[in-house]
Amino acid sequence: MKKIILIPVQQWNDRFMIAKIDPRILVNMIDDIQVGEAQEAQRPLDEKHLKEIADYVASGGNLPSSVIASTKKNEHGNMLSLQKESIEVIHADGKSEHRTEYYIEVPETPEELDQWKGTIDLIDGQHRVVSFRDEYRNARLLKDSVVYEIGISLYNLPTLKKRQELFMTTNEKQKAVDGNLLMWLRNKLGLLSDAEIQQYPLVEMLGKEQRSPLYRRIIFNAEPIKKGYKAREMVKILNRSFKSTMMIGSKEATNEQRFQAICVYLEGWEAAYGYRFSAPGKETMTKISGLRYIMWLFEFFWASAVDKEHPWDIDFIVEMIQNMQQATGRNNLFNESLYFRGEGATSKVVDMDINAYKNWAIQQKNKFFNPLAGCLTQN
Repeated sequence: MKKIILIPVQQWNDRFMIAKIDPRILVNMIDDIQVGEAQEAQRPLDEKHLKEIADYVASGGNLPSSVIASTKKNEHGNMLSLQKESIEVIHADGKSEHRTEYYIEVPETPEELDQWKGTIDLIDGQHRVVSFRDEYRNARLLKDSVVYEIGISLYNLPTLKKRQELFMTTNEKQKAVDGNLLMWLRNKLGLLSDAEIQQYPLVEMLGKEQRSPLYRRIIFNAEPIKKGYKAREMVKILNRSFKSTMMIGSKEATNEQRFQAICVYLEGWEAAYGYRFSAPGKETMTKISGLRYIMWLFEFFWASAVDKEHPWDIDFIVEMIQNMQQATGRNNLFNESLYFRGEGATSKVVDMDINAYKNWAIQQKNKFFNPLAGCLTQN
């Protein structure tokens, strides 16, 4: 058994201990909780989150937040005992002092671990600890010889009500960090996802280049931009806008070419409706929901220009918008507010409007071309 030194802490009438412990030992002292399993005072385990933490730790990541846990009796009747002993401390000036030191003994060998499994109940930090299970931990990178410890706050036999109260307090009372700020930090740390890596440079150009209609309108960190567009939302929007590779001739478009194409495209929408993204108002078009609709139509507009071999200019964009208004029967594509209340509704109207345009275009061709001309007997 290994001695773990404890430091007593008191908050009002609540007393608990804080310590440091190897999570590779701690994970073997809790019950074998399965992914998705319901618990009395915890959320179900999420396997994706467990793997994310394990990968982060394996890459050299730190877990500074304290885990909250409690002691309990296991199926063998064993329970961790909080022990104390008197020690003598010799100070630098030579004076000695007698202190009371608190500690627990935790298992080290496989035999000991088997006897002491289930003597720890996790209250907060369950995913952090369970990520050290053998099936998630990268033992090649995080070898057993590597020193890795986490902080733990340990309560001695709290009631179920107290455990639930602690879990609620640590989770409900915390304010979640804004996802946009987290993406900005991930970019600085080189931790963007593949999808974010593909679109983030383009979003930066749109927000920081004076040529862009969205110049200084995109929120990258937590800067106060009234009615601004969050970079995280822009990345999500562009991931759909460019579902397939944008080609110019036989080559894939560069970020500069995509940027130029989007600028012309947005300027076309501004010309068609007389609004400016640089000065968003109450109109739906300049809200994030309107911008989402516009950008999700980009791929269709671009394919139409390629098919017609038409120059990508403002006049073409305006003409496409006017044609789509005729096709849909909406003299203003943003008039139906129900279409812009959520991403799902906007996605449906995008698909609906594209189909309406295609059917309208066929009807226009049929007005001027009869494929059966010359094949029918004239009466």
